[in-house]
Amino acid sequence: MADLHLGVSFKSVRGKNISKVVNNHVLDNVEKAFRYAVNNGIDVVLIAGDIFNNLYVSLNYSYALASKLSLLYEHGIHTIIIAGNHDAPRVRGIHSPLTVLSQLGVDKVYYQESLPDKALKMNLNEGCLGVIPLPYFQPTERKYFQDQLSKLIRELYADIENCDYKILIGHYDVKGAKYSEVDPYTNSFYNITRISPETLEPSLFNYIALGHIHLHQSIKGYDNIFYSGSIDRMSFGEASEKKGFLDIELYENSFKVKFIESSPLKMYTTPFLEVSETDPISSVIQYLDTVELENMLLRIRVKADSVTWSLIKDSMSKLDKYLFEDRNVLGYRVDPYMRNVYAQLKFERMSVDKDWLREALYKYVDSISGVSYKDKDEMKRLITSLLSKESDEAGEL
Repeated sequence: MADLHLGVSFKSVRGKNISKVVNNHVLDNVEKAFRYAVNNGIDVVLIAGDIFNNLYVSLNYSYALASKLSLLYEHGIHTIIIAGNHDAPRVRGIHSPLTVLSQLGVDKVYYQESLPDKALKMNLNEGCLGVIPLPYFQPTERKYFQDQLSKLIRELYADIENCDYKILIGHYDVKGAKYSEVDPYTNSFYNITRISPETLEPSLFNYIALGHIHLHQSIKGYDNIFYSGSIDRMSFGEASEKKGFLDIELYENSFKVKFIESSPLKMYTTPFLEVSETDPISSVIQYLDTVELENMLLRIRVKADSVTWSLIKDSMSKLDKYLFEDRNVLGYRVDPYMRNVYAQLKFERMSVDKDWLREALYKYVDSISGVSYKDKDEMKRLITSLLSKESDEAGEL
């Protein structure tokens, strides 16, 4: 399993204690996964990173997670956890509360926050299992990142070469993986450096368990590399995705994978709604009357100009009453699709210099953390295109 993102905020969603509601739901799914392990004789549980949405919220949820982990500890189930890009330390001296498990030497519970200097070996009834736990780490030089990672894996492999079964657990973005739909208002997924599947030396392992990508999948052409996907839905972009964890059975020369579904948050996204310019909220309610919404997270999408959008924002209390009191919605968000946006933005009448604006936007893009250089270059290209288009259209007015 992977990508619990405990502490995820859903701050763009309106709702009473929405963050608490969402995170309690995630914890319920974590407990279901752990109880499955107990009830089905699982030997080892792997959690492939992003246990917490960031280190600063980790203290709020570490106690709750520890109470769930005690299920595995009490039944003698080995538990291997690695840090992901969200909960890896970024400041010297700041660590996840889970490091306490390693420092105290808690039996059969392993937490790997930094790159290991040795692999893990455990003797199970079926034989020796060797595991290389590779948490996310920020590459110092992207040019050599893949070579350095492969070299580290080969060095660690020497520790487990004689084991009967060999597993690698990591938190990486592997080329060939598919992404969920992008939801720009969430903070549970950031791009990291993409690597080739070959970087992970797949021929050395029976199975490779990965975290980071929230969509459950295997990597085409590599039948032993799997993403379990996130345990719950972390954004509206994941609303249609099944969520859960993987049950893996290893044999001498093969393995079986079974996807076990969790009970993810129920989400619904409307189509882009045409709304009345004088009473847009009534138009929205008229559509929502036709949809089942109880205990759902709702994303309402509307087509609106700036005046209509202002009316919607001023009338949110009416929508609150309808959705929370009459329809029992957990939370909701309204996303506008702004009509005639180019007609409303007349740069030739603005006092702001377009070159200055372009540079300011470039600097903002450069300041964004967790986004690859390639994606930043694409953002800058779109900024240039947008400003150029505005200039062309302004000249035609």
